[in-house]
Amino acid sequence: MKIFTLFFVLMFSGAAPASELSAAQIDDRILFVGKLISSSSAFQQVEASGNPDALRLKDDAVRHYDEAIAEREVGNLDAASESLARAVSVMYAAVDATKNNVATRDKEKRDFDNRAASTEALISAHKTITTEKGLEAQHRELESIVAARVAEANDLRAAGQPDEAWARINEAYELIRDGVERLRQGETLVRELKFETEEDEYLYELDRNDTHAMLIELLLKDRASSQDQSDRTQSHRAASAELRLKAESLATKGQFKDAIEMLERSTNELVKAIRGAGVYIPG
Repeated sequence: MKIFTLFFVLMFSGAAPASELSAAQIDDRILFVGKLISSSSAFQQVEASGNPDALRLKDDAVRHYDEAIAEREVGNLDAASESLARAVSVMYAAVDATKNNVATRDKEKRDFDNRAASTEALISAHKTITTEKGLEAQHRELESIVAARVAEANDLRAAGQPDEAWARINEAYELIRDGVERLRQGETLVRELKFETEEDEYLYELDRNDTHAMLIELLLKDRASSQDQSDRTQSHRAASAELRLKAESLATKGQFKDAIEMLERSTNELVKAIRGAGVYIPG
């Protein structure tokens, strides 16, 4: 494409006025513009992009080229030269349109990959929690359904159907997210029905805090993040640790109600750290 670009810059910029061009010079232009719109790297880029705007502009360039040939055949060299210039201009507009398409595809790929990574992270979280609760069968059933959705999403993406692929990966994500949330709702019900003392509730919150601290290591250990994102994660973890120390100090004094509040705040900081790293987890 660079060779063609340089050639046309030299050929159409600073060239002789159309009225001074000979029939032979017009024929040379027709030859090279024909290559530009039918076999050049620019043409291949437009065709491969699948971008509707780029393809429409390429068709417009072909139309201008056909007009140039018609004008040349009747000896109207000025009109032929003008049509060739328009064909070149429109063809490079088509190339520019593909650049926008590339940016869009890159964003779609990033969004898909991020959603897939979040889905995998939540599957790991769901497995960890269900194992602790002795609900492995529940995890296997849900994981099987989610894995099928993920496989469908990957197949659709490979087949060039990004919208359908996004719909499937989103279904997978929402299924496992809801599964984790239901586990948490179950924990809330247990807390409401079975805690006989504030100390029992404190011990439950202590365990929940430990679980979220473990989930941070599990969910974030392989995720790339910016420096700002990493700093925010560390800030939330530090705040969580400080609140937990306060909770433990209060508990040693028998102030379990206040200790429970501190632990809940500590766990919320861990949830913020996980979400801030781009992984949704119910609070």
